[in-house]
Parts: sequence; C-alpha cells; structure tokens
Amino acid sequence: MIKRYVSNSLALLFVVFIAVYALVFNNVVGWTAFFFVVPLSIVCFFMVSVPYIFTLQAKDININQGEAFSLTFNTKSKWRWYPFITTKLVGKDIQLRSKPTSIFFSEQSDFEYDTQNMTRGVYAITEIQVILSDPFSILSREMSYPVDIELVIYPEKRMFEAESLHQNLMYYFLGDHQFAPNETFNLNHIRDYVPGDLPNRIDWKLSSKKQNLQYRVYDLEMPFPPRLVLLAQEHETFEYLLSVFYTFETEFNQNNAFDTKIVASDIYELPSARTMAKLKSVASLHYDFEESDVIMSPISDVRGETKNSTVSTIDNHLVIKHKDRVDVLHNWEDEVVQ
Repeated sequence: MIKRYVSNSLALLFVVFIAVYALVFNNVVGWTAFFFVVPLSIVCFFMVSVPYIFTLQAKDININQGEAFSLTFNTKSKWRWYPFITTKLVGKDIQLRSKPTSIFFSEQSDFEYDTQNMTRGVYAITEIQVILSDPFSILSREMSYPVDIELVIYPEKRMFEAESLHQNLMYYFLGDHQFAPNETFNLNHIRDYVPGDLPNRIDWKLSSKKQNLQYRVYDLEMPFPPRLVLLAQEHETFEYLLSVFYTFETEFNQNNAFDTKIVASDIYELPSARTMAKLKSVASLHYDFEESDVIMSPISDVRGETKNSTVSTIDNHLVIKHKDRVDVLHNWEDEVVQ
C-alpha cells in the first residue's frame, strides 16, 4: 500500500516537472513531452479517482493439476476504459495473480490464472484484489473485495497410463480378452494361471454318452472384486502413481468394477477425488494381502505388519512375508519365493 502511494506521488511530481520545464524553457522537447504526458495524466486521474464497481459471482473451482482456469468479472461503472488491469486471488497458502488484460468499453472481462507452479490440494480464497494501472505502470490503484471461493486442484490426469492399467486389469483379473494386455504400465502381484483356478466339473450326463469323462469348465466366482492398492511413500514417485490412480478411478472405474484403496495414515475405502487432492503423506501401513490384490508400488522404505503378513524392504526389494510364503516385489515384477 505504501509503495503504491509513493509511486503515485512520484508520478505526480514528474508530471508537474514536465509542465514547469515546458513553460520555463519553451522549447520543442519540453512541449513535446508536455503534450504526451498531459493526456496520459488525465486518463490516470480518472483511473485513480473515479469510483469503480466490480462484481464476481462466487463459485467453487475444480481443476486438475497443471490446468488453467478463468473468472469473469462484471463492471457497473460508467468509466469502462482500463488499459492495464490485473487481479490477484488471496487466501491461506495462495496468492495467484492473473495475466494482465485490457478492458475497452465492455461490461465483462475474463481473467485467466495459471496454476502450473501450484501443487494439488484444497485452497480457500478469501479476497480478490483488482489492480488498475497505466500502460507504463506509473500510476496504480488497488481495490479489494471479500469472497468465499474454494479452489480444489485434483491430481494430474494421465490417460495413457491409466488406460494401460485398465487393459491389464480387465485382461488378467476379469478374463475379458477383448482387452489386450498392455506392458507399457506393468503391475505387481499378477501371477500366471495355476491349475485349479478354474474349477473343472465332470458332466456325468454328457460322459454317459461318451467313452471318456467329459468336463465342464465353470468361470471362477470371485468372493470380492480385485483390489487396486496404492502403496507408496512421500517422494517424487508417489505423485506420479497417485495421478495414475486418480485417472483410473475417475475415468475407468466409474462402475466400481475394482475395489480401490490408498494405503495412507488411514486406509481410505473407495477414495474420493477430494481425498486424493488433499492427501499429504503415505504411511507404512497395510492389511492382509489377498490373491487378487494389485499393487502399484515404487520401492521405498516401507514397513508394516498385519495379522497375517508383514511388509518390509530388503536390499531395495519390497518383501511381503505371509504365513505360507514370501513375496518379493522388485523392478515392477512379482517373484514368489517358496
């Protein structure tokens, strides 16, 4: 505020100096500067003195990480010429400035905000500042308006990886061969077929008409849908996995074909998009692993213990010790050690 007053005062002194110079020395340079500065001063005078009324319909903003958004401002002022105007969203942990724009005799104007440098999360915007200035930023005026807007930045969308993940899940776990397996994005804890997975039943009625026993193959009825588990620590890989998980959940798992979990300080059952936007850290917790679990896991310092299994890391390998076996996960491959 003080800086703006000082700047405006210096600009006024500069205009007075030009006027005195032109009148005293009466030369071409002085009068050229005078006729250039006086119209600009008149415009700036209206800018800093005429009352302005800006209105904004407060609404919550939901975007993905890295996306830009815009807000529409209305003005009911009679003076509608703003050569250089910017706005700033202010709140706790946020100060977001819009790109500068100009308004010429218009009642509405859109201001665009870039969020490339912002992290995912939920931000409360409590104030909007409207900053008016001349094209050279000699004079400026700032007005503040209280607002109540919630800005939610969800994780980044990664459609390619999420689609690859969906194809693998549909192929390996639901047996839908319309989806070819995609090895671009691999999964842990996917195992090959083991005899007995698809129970064979003797069809006695058909076998009575044949010399050999005839079998009827039944589809395996799973007691619960496959679980997709995000197991990670707070490092750079976590943000990548979370964005893949978020895209899969919102774009490909809308019918809840897969039970999804995030292993964090609390285990989130069916995590919402808002939960994934607010998630700050991931703790070393886990639960009993089942055969149908799918683990998206970077190798990190993970330790935990449950009723039937323990989780730890040995030589940069994720080791899951069950009662009857040990699973070693490394390099996005699953290896079972008997």
